[in-house]
Amino acid sequence: MGGYIVRIRGLQGSEAHFVVRQGESLLAGAERGGVSPIPVGCCRGGCGLCRIRVVNGCFWRGHMSRRHVSAEQAGDGYALACQVIPESDMEIELAGVVAMNPLSQYCVNQE
Repeated sequence: MGGYIVRIRGLQGSEAHFVVRQGESLLAGAERGGVSPIPVGCCRGGCGLCRIRVVNGCFWRGHMSRRHVSAEQAGDGYALACQVIPESDMEIELAGVVAMNPLSQYCVNQE
């Protein structure tokens, strides 16, 4: 079973990574991989807690509440991690309150 490497860019150049299996959401891969800076909420695209910005990479995007990610924001790479299925290696940034904390507070797999 193949997978994709996802790198999370953090504050002050910090970085963490995890592997997402084919067909798995970013959020599920992060939880399985022991990397947990992405907050978990409803896991169905409705609450907006797992909001991220995709910096690089190809992905399939499931249904997301426009209340949390507008069409314009989606065009700028914003998405909900529970609804992003990678189709290549990716680089992401956290978006929201959690983005203000260093990744070292949350991550196991750091470079």
